[in-house]
Amino acid sequence: MITRIKFIKADLDTVTAASLILDRLPENIEVLKINADKYDIYDKTCLCLECGGDGLVKFNCFDHHQNYSLPCACAQVFNIYSCNNKLLNFINYVAQIDNGRVTHRKSEYPSDSTSVSALFSGMLYTCSDELTRFKKGFELIKLLTASENVLKNPDNFCPAEDPLFQKYNMTKRHFSDALHAQENRIVTVEQSPLPLMYLKTDLAGVHGYLHGLGAAISIAAGHSHNRISISSTHDFREVIMHAEQQLNMLEAKVQERSMDYSGRTWGGHPESGIIGSPRHGGSRLPFGTIIAVLCKICSDFVKSRL
Repeated sequence: MITRIKFIKADLDTVTAASLILDRLPENIEVLKINADKYDIYDKTCLCLECGGDGLVKFNCFDHHQNYSLPCACAQVFNIYSCNNKLLNFINYVAQIDNGRVTHRKSEYPSDSTSVSALFSGMLYTCSDELTRFKKGFELIKLLTASENVLKNPDNFCPAEDPLFQKYNMTKRHFSDALHAQENRIVTVEQSPLPLMYLKTDLAGVHGYLHGLGAAISIAAGHSHNRISISSTHDFREVIMHAEQQLNMLEAKVQERSMDYSGRTWGGHPESGIIGSPRHGGSRLPFGTIIAVLCKICSDFVKSRL
């Protein structure tokens, strides 16, 4: 019986994984800044969600950020717990979102329809801390997976069927408009032979927005703690894989000079074209250094194709 939950970030994959296992949340839920310790990882009563213990599903640990061969957390739960097959389409959708394979919805969808990703993003905007996001996200996913319309097509359904769907959909649209209003702040890096764009903002949805504008490589940089994520379109995933390696080498040198032995690293899903700065504390690299690394990798990539 699960009596405790540990997690780092309340994203769609993490919360969906919890909703598949539990009918209701326990009182003991802890937001971690770093991966769980071994005591929690090997305690079956503690549900560790994307906070270490890759592959240790028999101990109720569901992570995949250090083992790229593993599926996302909710897919691991689905496979281990033999969940209802009617949820398979929903799980596949979440997996695509988590792996960065879905960046924007199809243009032919009705303008008044919405998606699971949009509603979850809208929910995140209404909360200021990870614990509240986790709890509200859990409530939302339970409602979504109880809807036949949502299960039929998680990327295209009408939000009018539930007041909570409508609330989060309106919130998402408001912040999407706010993101689009920052178009004049988008920077195109001229030194890169590939279309490389970045936007410094704390708003979500940057990568889908920039890819839609033609970026092959996009960078979303938050204003606080140097939190950065880098994404590519499908054809340029090799750039992201090399970027993860080189940025981690530079990050390690900075940590060594400052006697920081935390071992923080860039991670994510480089094989799917998306990585992020260290989850605890962000990157210590100057932003200009990150841009220079990407420009060099893009240049090498283009030369290798000549």
